[in-house]
Amino acid sequence: MAHLPTGIIVSAAIRQASKEGVSIYVLHKGDQDTGAILIKLNFLDGRAQLFTQTTLDDLSGWLPATAEPIDEAETQTTISQFLKFDPDLWVIEIEDREGRLWIEGKILDFLG
Repeated sequence: MAHLPTGIIVSAAIRQASKEGVSIYVLHKGDQDTGAILIKLNFLDGRAQLFTQTTLDDLSGWLPATAEPIDEAETQTTISQFLKFDPDLWVIEIEDREGRLWIEGKILDFLG
C-alpha cells in the first residue's frame, strides 16, 4: 500500500483544522516524503500532550508519548530529545481545547 508523503498529510491537516478555526503550526519541518510526525497537542490552558506516529502490525495511529497532559513548557525538552534521535521528524503543534488531533488515525491506548 502506497503512503502519502508527509508534507501532503501535514498540509491537509492544516487546511482541515483551519476551516474549523483551529491553529496548527509546523514547529520543525522534517523529511518531505518519509518523515514521521510528532504532535504537540496544546490545550491552551498551560497543558499539552505529545503523540507519536506509530505502526504496529496492521494497526497504525497515534501513541501518547506522555501518559497525560503535562505542563506545556515541559514538552520542549521531550521534543528536543525526539529531534536528537530523528532529525527528519516533523513536529506539529495543534492548539485545540477539545483535544482533537486533526490528522488521520486513531489514538492508540495499549494500557487500557
